[in-house]
Amino acid sequence: MILQHLPCPLLRIRHRGTTLLTIMEENEGWWEIYRPAIIVVSILVLIIGSIFLYVFLERGPEGFIDWLADRIIGIMFAGLLAGTFVLFDKLSNKLSNK
Repeated sequence: MILQHLPCPLLRIRHRGTTLLTIMEENEGWWEIYRPAIIVVSILVLIIGSIFLYVFLERGPEGFIDWLADRIIGIMFAGLLAGTFVLFDKLSNKLSNK
């Protein structure tokens, strides 16, 4: 079995009569658990922050607020359209199944 050759200890978890095996470090803290999420959020903040900084420096405070408001309104409208299409699809499926 492959799991016998791993250097890390195994934590055996019983769930509904089935043993689930999870590879755990002995002193695994919050950093090891949340490290992938923290790294992804940090990269996104750096990318999006640099775009916002560029637009702010190009347009000034008032232009930046206008630009940001336009983007937020556009995203909300796109989400509204997507939600409308999903609801119409669900409605048409319900009506066609009856």
